[in-house]
Amino acid sequence: MRSTNNWPGHNSRSCRNLSQENMQITIRVDPASLEGAQDSNYTDTLTLTVELE
Repeated sequence: MRSTNNWPGHNSRSCRNLSQENMQITIRVDPASLEGAQDSNYTDTLTLTVELE
């Protein structure tokens, strides 16, 4: 799924020594998708591509 959201960058060009987080990703899974789960642990890969505008 592709996001059409735009997030502003940080004022610091180097983004070094920053104490605050600048992004948070929340992944939600529809409970109906978990009804047939046969294990309690699953893994997958999230690919995040960041493009400058």
